[in-house]
Amino acid sequence: MSEILDDRDRRLGGFVAHPRLDDYATGYREHFVIRRESGIAEVRMHTGDGPAVFSRGLLTPGDRC
Repeated sequence: MSEILDDRDRRLGGFVAHPRLDDYATGYREHFVIRRESGIAEVRMHTGDGPAVFSRGLLTPGDRC
C-alpha cells in the first residue's frame, strides 16, 4: 500500500520526503533503540543502554534527523 501512496505523492509533488526508520534510529540512537521486524516497529528508551532516565536529553536529543 505504501508504494501506491508514494507513487501518488510523486505525481502530485510538493510533499516533504518521508524519513526512513533507519534515519530515526540513527538520529535518536543515544536515547532510543528503534528496529522493525516483520512489519512491527519496536522502540525502546534507554540511558547508557540501561533503563531510561528521564532528562532534558531524553526529551530533546541533540542529534536529530
